Amino acid sequence: DYILCWATNENGAADPPFFHIGTFIMKGPAASSAKMECTMGLECTVTLTGRLDGFDASAVLIVRGIDDAVCIARNLYDVERADFNDAARSYGKFDNPGSSVSWDGTHRVYDLGKPTKANKNDPNFDLGSDDNLAGRYRICWAVAPGCFDSTSADYDLMRTGVDVGDFVLYGPKVSRTFLCVLTLACSLELQGKFSIGAPWALILAEENTCGAASITRASVSNSVSGGSWVNPISGSSSSTSRFSVSFGLPTAGTTREY
Repeated sequence: DYILCWATNENGAADPPFFHIGTFIMKGPAASSAKMECTMGLECTVTLTGRLDGFDASAVLIVRGIDDAVCIARNLYDVERADFNDAARSYGKFDNPGSSVSWDGTHRVYDLGKPTKANKNDPNFDLGSDDNLAGRYRICWAVAPGCFDSTSADYDLMRTGVDVGDFVLYGPKVSRTFLCVLTLACSLELQGKFSIGAPWALILAEENTCGAASITRASVSNSVSGGSWVNPISGSSSSTSRFSVSFGLPTAGTTREY
């Protein structure tokens, strides 16, 4: 909180006496120096601090940009919103803007749903190199979701948003085709943006859906002596931009697309 002071300057004094007349409160989110992160396939939330009491209707919007200008200096309705939805899949939906779902007196949490694909508006966007993703997405805050929608009655509440920091999406590039051959070692390398840990990979029959309760794994085995096949399998990240996984040596199975 701040103190509000008042003074009269009828006589043109260079330094008129000020008097304490009240308290001044500036509400809104605190800017974050840390990168806020989400991972493809997992529920994505953004947690903000600051004076956010009373803002149950507030929202955050993920936009492409390299600095806070996309939220502050440009009209929010003209920027490119991040769209991490895979239209061909039904196991998750990324909601942008994200709405406030909780407030504990210190932290306000915003729910963005589940990202399932890199920004569909730019399918060739390189998630890969170690440092190129940080800062390419920014988080903008506004008092209501309608502030981001020119057709909403709340459109004129704010002409710009408040920048609260970088946003990083972890996960692999999608829509690629990978190839293995029976009797040859089957190793795949995924490119993208990976956090610390050991992600898993699973090969399913093409008619299946990743994340579904009932699935049919790839009809591949190691029935011939000397073969090996493990599906699913945990891989390793050789860097923050590459993830390698080895399913082993398949020696039998149905040759088809999975």
